[in-house]
Amino acid sequence: MGALDPFAFGQKHAKAHLVFGEYDNTQAPLKNPTRVRVISRLIKRLGLKGDWSGIDLRDEGRYELHLSDEDDAERVGEALQAKKNGKFPGWASQRGFQYDAKTWAKIQQVLA
Repeated sequence: MGALDPFAFGQKHAKAHLVFGEYDNTQAPLKNPTRVRVISRLIKRLGLKGDWSGIDLRDEGRYELHLSDEDDAERVGEALQAKKNGKFPGWASQRGFQYDAKTWAKIQQVLA
């Protein structure tokens, strides 16, 4: 179990859990490290049990993390201070957080 590309994850886990971070896509992208890299480091630190996949939907201003295990989704959601919501249909559960530059920097500080 572990990281899968989004297509393989969708094929294997039809009803997964979503943790998403929304940001202003009109601002310059965060680099060094990217949003994806910061979340990947968090995932490794948490030691998730199930499969997961992440994708940065820059055009939509949203980073999505797809998780197969509900407990993993809760742990990641708590770590990111994500709030439960029902914004996107088709997920077993979902949580959202603001993934702005301040949050990005805060996550890096915690992981340092």
